[in-house]
Amino acid sequence: MKKFRQLHLWIGLITSVFILIEAVTGLLLSEPWLIGAASKGEMKGMPMGGKASTVNSASIKENQVARKSMPDGNNEKPFPGPERNGSDLAGWIRSLHEGKWGGANLKIVVDLTAVGLIILTVTGIVLSVRELRALRKRRKKNIETISGTA
Repeated sequence: MKKFRQLHLWIGLITSVFILIEAVTGLLLSEPWLIGAASKGEMKGMPMGGKASTVNSASIKENQVARKSMPDGNNEKPFPGPERNGSDLAGWIRSLHEGKWGGANLKIVVDLTAVGLIILTVTGIVLSVRELRALRKRRKKNIETISGTA
């Protein structure tokens, strides 16, 4: 049982670092304003809710046309993969991860979950480090006790 506890402690400590990275980066991707970046709908020279200039609209249309046709003449997507409409499993998972379920926008729930994961992971790391320090002190004390009696 002691070995399982140590195995659980070390695996939990190591993987919690990766979980923390995933939660923080996911939250930052979801809410780019947290790092001072523009949000998804906001582009250079185009404020949120505003309209792009005709030059920007023309260049956007040119890019869309260029993406539709490949140099070899076929009209396949350059990067094939699941669509973002949620019709297949990967699309559904992606939309769920973005906080969209059915017609509901659950982005706040996803953000709160990320914050909860960050808090739980950080407190778990702190508790694990405390446990390891206490274990080291107990071992050191036991060695001193054994050495002193011999």
